[in-house]
Amino acid sequence: SGDIYWTVSGGVKLPKDFGIDLNLGYYTYNDDDNDKLVLPDPSAKTTTTSEMRHVNVSLTHPIGDTGADMAITYIFAGKDRFEQKYTNSMVMSATWGFDI
Repeated sequence: SGDIYWTVSGGVKLPKDFGIDLNLGYYTYNDDDNDKLVLPDPSAKTTTTSEMRHVNVSLTHPIGDTGADMAITYIFAGKDRFEQKYTNSMVMSATWGFDI
């Protein structure tokens, strides 16, 4: 309760239908450790007021004329409210948008 998750995203088009997308996620934490908060360790308390949660960098490209897009995303992982560092990772995805 009281935590705020901020995100900012943007992208640029590159030659030959490629694109680069960036997404940043950042937390500001409520400094009041609420009794209703489920903690991994009951004696744990928030030790920081804010932390970078992730930065995603994606290289995108359409898949032919299918309407689908592919992306390779590298995720620079941040820390949680207890300053636990997460592992960076890479994800490959395919998306297809449609009207309903």
